[in-house]
Amino acid sequence: MVTLVMGPSYLLAKPSKDLDLNSVYFDISLQDQHKQPPRDHHFSSFLEYETHSYLSPLKGTPISKTDYLKAQINGTFNTGPRGYWGVNLAGATAININSSYFYVQEIYWHKSFQNWDLDVGRKLSNWAEFDEDWNLGLWQPLGNIDPLRPFHQGLVGAFFSSKQSQAWSWLIFASPLFMPTFGPEIAEKDGALVAQSRWHKTPVTSGLVLDKQMQFNYKLDMPELAALVQQVSAGASISYNRHGQLGRGPWFNLAVAHKPLNQLSVKYDYDLAVSSVFSQAEVTVVPSISYHDVLTIESGIHFSDAKLTLSFFGDQTSTPLPTNMLDSDGEPASDWISQSPEPIFGGAVKWNDSWALKSGRTFNYELGYLQINHTPSMDKDSKGVNRGSLLPYRFSWNHAFKSKISMLSTLFGKSIHSHFLWMREFEQKGTLLSVGSSLQVNKQLGVFVAADILGVDDISGANTDPGFFNQFRTNDRVSGGVSYVF
Repeated sequence: MVTLVMGPSYLLAKPSKDLDLNSVYFDISLQDQHKQPPRDHHFSSFLEYETHSYLSPLKGTPISKTDYLKAQINGTFNTGPRGYWGVNLAGATAININSSYFYVQEIYWHKSFQNWDLDVGRKLSNWAEFDEDWNLGLWQPLGNIDPLRPFHQGLVGAFFSSKQSQAWSWLIFASPLFMPTFGPEIAEKDGALVAQSRWHKTPVTSGLVLDKQMQFNYKLDMPELAALVQQVSAGASISYNRHGQLGRGPWFNLAVAHKPLNQLSVKYDYDLAVSSVFSQAEVTVVPSISYHDVLTIESGIHFSDAKLTLSFFGDQTSTPLPTNMLDSDGEPASDWISQSPEPIFGGAVKWNDSWALKSGRTFNYELGYLQINHTPSMDKDSKGVNRGSLLPYRFSWNHAFKSKISMLSTLFGKSIHSHFLWMREFEQKGTLLSVGSSLQVNKQLGVFVAADILGVDDISGANTDPGFFNQFRTNDRVSGGVSYVF
């Protein structure tokens, strides 16, 4: 998922000369965050007001505008010559709707030893470049409050890493805990599952039960928190980069892991004791965990001002079948159905380059292509029989091309960061267009404006494609905001 509104919080926190222009498109510059922190305290925070105005009404929700007040704190705190704490956390509250959230992207303790390093806590790592470029959330969970502006969050556990030489490095990860991708907060209301967001897909409200059309009344049954977070993960990666990140030459990265899928699945129970008078069926929904074994192979070449990246990836998923309760006669007293995400495999290619003009303007452009081969996920009952599908797509896009251009320039001595993005999703026949600019008024204060347009080829009511572009094709919007760095 691509960040389409430029976050001045990052732009203001860094001097312009150090700006990685890719960060114009992403709220989190992972490359920058993973540099070795300084040996003294480094701390920054920002306060931001952000508004989004949607250009079209959306059936089922009165939300036409959202205003957020955000705050973020990040930094490193030295605990000695070989140790420090790393912190990156934030929160936001909506001014005009009943919605708020708090997230911890990173909070970890680092300790350096003679030949290796140890990090314990929640930490962002460079597992796969394509996953960060396309914001899939395959390796690390996302903060998905706004799918056009997701933020990456680290895995939770112990990280062992070492530099074997100037070229080779490795990383080993293990954990008994799991923190999933999270989106808008969902609540029950009049038998429906709703959220204070234009980016929440409401489940179907009616369907066939025992060959009879029924109105569904949903009930959300949350399991104990420990049952969700106590999940075992393990992974490892090995990398080769002979000439360093900014040098010339080939590079290679291999990563494998056994871990929960970052996106929570759900299982749901159709209560077959339906009312013949009201033609209603009670549907109990319970979040659940699916696992996958994931493999990523990436390679490419660094040039003086450009980079080529080739990515190949795949996973094998596993979801236990649900278990029904039995009545006194040994007959099923429930009808549990579970989402069963299907495996995927695919590849990606990216070319990015930058150049500077004599006028002082700096340009960066990127071409990217993503292909994910997949079978639409089907929901299965206790016997493994397919029973339809709540969410057939695991990701927002599976077959896409994107072109991005960003520019850094000055106006009356002030830095201006502008961007243009165009994406085409071939499978869903959808298009995404984004433009925006951010003005750095001074070292602390910045303002930004942006526009995001989504569309599909078939705009008729007969188009019932459950994909991202058709779901949210009415979410065209203009955005703006102001940020102050402390």
